[in-house]
Amino acid sequence: MNEQHDSTSRLTIAGCWLISLVSLTLLSVRLFDTPVLMSANDRSRWCTVWSVVEKGTFTIDEIRSKPGWDTIDKVYHEGHYYSSKPPFLALLTIPVYWVLKQTLGLNLLADPQLTGHIVLLLINLIPLAFGYWVWALLLKRLGLKDVPLLLMQTVFCFGTLILPYATTLNNHLPGALSLLFSLYFFLRTQPGQSSLIDLAWCGFWAGMTFAFELPAASFVVLMGLLLLKDDFKKTLMAYAPAGFLVVAAFLVSNAMVTGSIKPFYSYYGTEKYLHEVAGIPSYWADPKGVDKAPDSLAVYFLHCTIGHHGIFSLTPFWLLLFPAFVSMRRWTQTRQQQVGLMAIVISLVVFGFYMTKTEHYNFGGVTVALRWMVWLIPLWLVTIAGWMKHRPFRQTKMIVCLVLLVPSIISAWTPWIGPWRHPWLFQVMDKARLIDQYRDDVKPFAKPLKTWFTTLPKNDHQLPYWAVYRSVDTQGHLMTMRLEVTSVKEGTVELTRTIDGQQPLSFTLSRAAFENGDAISKQLITNPSPEALEFVRGFVAKETEDLTYRPGFDRYLKLPFQNDYLRCQRSAANTRLKLPESGIWVGSSCDLWLNETVPFGTAQFATTLTDFSTGETMSRRLWSMLDHSGLHQSDLKSER
Repeated sequence: MNEQHDSTSRLTIAGCWLISLVSLTLLSVRLFDTPVLMSANDRSRWCTVWSVVEKGTFTIDEIRSKPGWDTIDKVYHEGHYYSSKPPFLALLTIPVYWVLKQTLGLNLLADPQLTGHIVLLLINLIPLAFGYWVWALLLKRLGLKDVPLLLMQTVFCFGTLILPYATTLNNHLPGALSLLFSLYFFLRTQPGQSSLIDLAWCGFWAGMTFAFELPAASFVVLMGLLLLKDDFKKTLMAYAPAGFLVVAAFLVSNAMVTGSIKPFYSYYGTEKYLHEVAGIPSYWADPKGVDKAPDSLAVYFLHCTIGHHGIFSLTPFWLLLFPAFVSMRRWTQTRQQQVGLMAIVISLVVFGFYMTKTEHYNFGGVTVALRWMVWLIPLWLVTIAGWMKHRPFRQTKMIVCLVLLVPSIISAWTPWIGPWRHPWLFQVMDKARLIDQYRDDVKPFAKPLKTWFTTLPKNDHQLPYWAVYRSVDTQGHLMTMRLEVTSVKEGTVELTRTIDGQQPLSFTLSRAAFENGDAISKQLITNPSPEALEFVRGFVAKETEDLTYRPGFDRYLKLPFQNDYLRCQRSAANTRLKLPESGIWVGSSCDLWLNETVPFGTAQFATTLTDFSTGETMSRRLWSMLDHSGLHQSDLKSER
């Protein structure tokens, strides 16, 4: 009998190792598939890491100006930009990046993908592997055997919303792991018999949980009170100073950056967030999507519990918390009861706290989970594990657990790439137009837009009317184009386009057809050549194809003729065609940056040809306005 029990125990241990190994293998693949600079949340922290290592400063002015590095998670403080995130996690990441840079020559700016993935492998997946091992040890300490132990190991390794955050630089994974480690040492303690080492480690990891998740202050305090009740002297000697050491380090790190013990994100709603620099207002002055926080308290509560970001709708396995809470009074071990008590109290405190923050009714932004609650997952897991130990584990119970686990696994692994996507349930509801309150209204055009330019002079008194655009190709060669209105007559406008090294192209447009947004073939009343049709349309297309530009959202553009950024409405049109000379099917498109204060109403435009079969870019040319007649009107008037 003993041999059979030992054999079963060995098989269970082997099963735990196998489950953990499969999960870590899949997460490693998932990590290297996930873009490092995927989200504003990631980029905000990476900007701090790069700035400190490369420039010795916490300001992110330089790095945020690099293509692909800017972030909305920033504040403007004393004339500089800073990440709005607490610097504690960045300070732990900085030595890892510095060592990789010094030893392997890795560089975040030159190769963010490879460098970032290696850093994340070291600071995310290796601690998570250690967390899997600690979780298995904790389950054994709780007294779970065989099937329930393997089930709970599977839940942690495959069925919780901690997992998507393992592929990105964020505070939620280390916060959850710190809580797990603290609970492990807490469960090792016994009233009146606790070792100082266990209490110290318990306090240290509780402090780390707080440093990563500020609402975990409730966990630090409640656990401290429970330990003080059991052993007042030892708790003051070990738990308190170890926890205080980490909390002090967190507060000092804030002071290094902000000049205060408060992190920057505690200034939400102040001028640090609601700033305007060089003509660009902060994103938080006019947030989009879920950041608009359009829901009432009742609707927000619904979606946080059983809705598109719901704790129980995305991870139905947490429904087992309710029978676990009910059965707690019959548990035989005091420490397990205390963990269950903490799970109830802290979950209600944290959830209730965020229900009062009406300005933060955004579910944590665009992300796969109600991420404010993710760090609490180890508490919930330990509570359910306690229920499994103290209740008979029959076949019916197993079936219920598996039924609840399957959709939880789907939520944890969908989407595959990174956590910075809406949950699958949100996407389903959005497609069904059930949650239109999060959609952003696009400013429509007053007329159908068929041409890449939107305005023309109304009469000859507005002449001269011209604009010069500059383009740089992939080899660094400059090219300039001048578009000029040469004559404005009743009902017609004559224009000439001049490009370096090419013959000038002259054509005449019908003003009425242009103002009505008619097809380009109707707008061009002279020289309707293929070259003129393509130029006026803005990109390569079938000659007879009538394409319309789609309106988009506003963006800010820096042009050489002014200091402030120019607010532009984005627009785009595209088509698919076969190139006659090569027979290749291509995607052809044009993107516009529109602003009515400049001649022709277009400050910048880009044309792109893409191989339709491979998705590779064949050619792209970006034309940016370099100069225009409006800048010289005052000089002309003074000369007259």
